[in-house]
Amino acid sequence: MEKDFNPSVVPLWKKCVAFAIDFFIVGLLCSFLDIFSIDAASNIGAFFVLSIYILYFVTSIYMFKTTLGLRLYKLEIKFENENFVILKITLREVMFLTLATGIGFIAYLIFGTYWDRISGVSTISSKK
Repeated sequence: MEKDFNPSVVPLWKKCVAFAIDFFIVGLLCSFLDIFSIDAASNIGAFFVLSIYILYFVTSIYMFKTTLGLRLYKLEIKFENENFVILKITLREVMFLTLATGIGFIAYLIFGTYWDRISGVSTISSKK
């Protein structure tokens, strides 16, 4: 089962829609903060929201090489090498999150999928 490592194979719209699905799942998980009377807008609430976001993406990519949103489009994550995998995943997800900001979008227009190239992690089509 040979897979292409070129990150440009997967269109950005698929990555963004998969991310939106995953972000919705993270939002559902964060809604449980209300059970503990934690305000998501407070400092401690923001810490928990960011922690849930990082834990969801890092654990699902580390354990399954995909997230639920990526699985919907039959995509998976491939690493250039297996060194510092958790750090690479975390770096990639934080950089991908900046795409929603103006600076992140401008960087994407100039450099393309910079989060994949910098972190050494690529999204590829899966044959599953």
